[in-house]
Amino acid sequence: MWVAIAAWVGVLVSSYGVYAQRKDALELVKVEIGLELDRKFDSAEMRRARKELAKALIGRKPVEEWRVLDFFESVDGYKDKGWIDNDILFDSFSYYIENYWPAIQSEVTKFRKEQNYDGFYAGFEQLNNDVLQQDAENQHKTVAHIIPSDREIQDFLHDEANLRP
Repeated sequence: MWVAIAAWVGVLVSSYGVYAQRKDALELVKVEIGLELDRKFDSAEMRRARKELAKALIGRKPVEEWRVLDFFESVDGYKDKGWIDNDILFDSFSYYIENYWPAIQSEVTKFRKEQNYDGFYAGFEQLNNDVLQQDAENQHKTVAHIIPSDREIQDFLHDEANLRP
C-alpha cells in the first residue's frame, strides 16, 4: 500500500514539474516575441514607414503608409492570444500606441464609413483602449487625464517624422 501511495506522490510531483516547466517555457516565448516585435518596430524598414506616416499626418495628406497600423493590429492579435508579455508590450509600445491611434483615428473612421466596415483596425483601437486603461491604473488617474493633448501628439509626430532609418 505504501508503495502505491509513494508511486502516486511521484506521479503528482512529476506532473507538477512538467506543468511548471511548460509555464516557464511559455513565459520565455512571450518575452522572446515581445523582444522580436520591439526589434521589428525599430528596424530601418519600420522606421521609414513610421516617418512616412508621421509626415502624412502632419501635412494632413492622404495616408498611404499603413504598415505601422498593421504592426499594431498584429500586436493586438498577439496580446489577445496571450503570446506577448503584457509588461513588455506596455513598456515598449504604450507611448507609440497612445499617440499614433489618436493621430490616425479620423482617417480610420473615414475609411470605415467609406467601406461600411467597422472592423478596419479595430484591433489597434482596442489595443489603444487597453493600454490607456493600464496606463491610467498605473498612474492612479482616469483615462481622460492621461490621453495625450493635441500638442503632445503633434510633438510626437514631429519626432517620428525626423526618424533616421
